Amino acid sequence: MKWILICVCALIPWVMGTGVLVGGPTDQKELDPDILKFALQELASGDNSLYHKKAVKVSNVSTQVVAGTNYRFTVHLADTDCLKSSGASVKECRLTVWSKPWLEFLELTHVDCDDGVSEGDTQGKGASTELPAIESSILVRNQQGPEVTSGMNELLPREASILSLQRLQSYNHFKSFVIRHKKQYSSLAELKLRFRIFRQNMKKVQFLTETEQATGKYGASQFSDLTAQEFKTNYLGLKPEFQSIHWASPEEDQYSNNSEIPLKFDWREHGAVTPVKNQGACGSCWAFSVTGNIEGQWAINRGKLIPLSEQELVDCDRLDNGCNGGLPSNAYQAIMKLGGLETETDYKYDAVDKKCSFKRTKVRVTIDSAVNLTTDEDLLAKWLVHNGPISIGINANAMQFYMGGVSHPWSFLCNKANLDHGVLIVGYGMDEFKLFKEKLPYWTIKNSWGTSWGEQGYYRVFRGDSTCGVNQMATSAIVKN
Repeated sequence: MKWILICVCALIPWVMGTGVLVGGPTDQKELDPDILKFALQELASGDNSLYHKKAVKVSNVSTQVVAGTNYRFTVHLADTDCLKSSGASVKECRLTVWSKPWLEFLELTHVDCDDGVSEGDTQGKGASTELPAIESSILVRNQQGPEVTSGMNELLPREASILSLQRLQSYNHFKSFVIRHKKQYSSLAELKLRFRIFRQNMKKVQFLTETEQATGKYGASQFSDLTAQEFKTNYLGLKPEFQSIHWASPEEDQYSNNSEIPLKFDWREHGAVTPVKNQGACGSCWAFSVTGNIEGQWAINRGKLIPLSEQELVDCDRLDNGCNGGLPSNAYQAIMKLGGLETETDYKYDAVDKKCSFKRTKVRVTIDSAVNLTTDEDLLAKWLVHNGPISIGINANAMQFYMGGVSHPWSFLCNKANLDHGVLIVGYGMDEFKLFKEKLPYWTIKNSWGTSWGEQGYYRVFRGDSTCGVNQMATSAIVKN
């Protein structure tokens, strides 16, 4: 009988964008059967053996509560209906299972197996396959042309890359995606179309994963059956090409340039951020970015956090174009002209363009002015700490498939000049790339695609090198005390 020893551990997820682990591992007497079943199914999908395997022993079970639960255990697997012989081969495999229980989401993201050795000697070393391999560096061409070397994920060996892509593009993976995100297609023809689009998008996922410079994870998000144009039309909406209202920039001393700020800061911990919202299939991201900024300004300066109406801007902002896009800088002017913002309760969000039904008598929040902020990310951090959340534009290319971690795609994959999505910076922090013992500064960004996307609705992106243009269109309303 052929024995295989497999060590399975869960990927340590990030806790609400802070990178801080909560608690330590706790020994358990038994393992959740669903976790074992998932791990075995995922392993079998990438196994070329002609025989099914069965688990004959599970040991060393522990759990750790983080942003979800980490499951660590060792399972012994045996081939069924195989010849028994002496000196049976033993293989040791280390797997990583990523768990997001609040999304009913599990994904096998890492496989590292030693070559088979005889029983009693499980320390033999052999070839490994990692999904993805995170080691050394790669040669790439930057936008100027010469070859450069930079520490990041290594592109997978060709065979491993092909196997990984085959799994991502498999119909079983697509079916799991459809079930997880409750997708419904009108016909068999549409299902086939969406499967073809899904397969193309998984190539992007594979490349983003293999070239990721930090700890970003990419996968089959709810947008994985959409073309790039469908995604941009329905779920983005920032329009830099619109004629923009020009606001003054603060003087340098208004950034408190000489002040010390903490290593990490998050306005969610100080009562200045409303729950994550969902713009739906409407290009109104700009409106959510603006209301989030003003909600924070009002809470900080007037002492009350009030969820504000995006639909008012979609319907009544004549400087922008509703579900077809807009700009935060224009929206501030429109709000001042209208006389203020109603609450989300009084002017409910419908994710469609409608006739303006604004009522001045229901205005709850007003603004005094607005400012265009610096592109200096150190100064932006100081402004954030001293003044509140910041409305920004960003290139959302990597966000379509973002699942978690600190995202740091290469600039040729996420050009800082191509801003197409409006979001809100609510904090910043410092993580660590443990493999290289490198610090990973990041921004914490509130998105408007619901809590099932990203890290419960939030995006962490590398801070310090204008990743995806995060610093290129920073603005804020001004609310006086």
